[in-house]
Amino acid sequence: MQANLSRLTGRLSPSTLDYLRDQGAAGAGLIATLVEQPDAKLAEFDRLTQRHSKQATDAWGEQLTLAAPVLREVRQKAGQGVVDELATRLVAGTTTVAEIAAQYGIRPRP
Repeated sequence: MQANLSRLTGRLSPSTLDYLRDQGAAGAGLIATLVEQPDAKLAEFDRLTQRHSKQATDAWGEQLTLAAPVLREVRQKAGQGVVDELATRLVAGTTTVAEIAAQYGIRPRP
């Protein structure tokens, strides 16, 4: 896999290479396929990967914006320890801001 990633260096952006590297062994088949693709196909894959990454980052930023006032109210009601646990669950993706708000009777602000 590492040899194929090296062959893609310069043909894909560093952020896309990092994404592929993060896939570990599960991404080996995709990486092997990408090595054989023409530059035009790689450019399209790179563009789509970067767009997906931006959308995910934007969505995470939106969740943090929504979470701040909700977590402030939870801290007032239940304390910092509870907020720390909820923040950990948010990061892990095992809960949402809406679920936290409902659990603690908080009306999220738009």
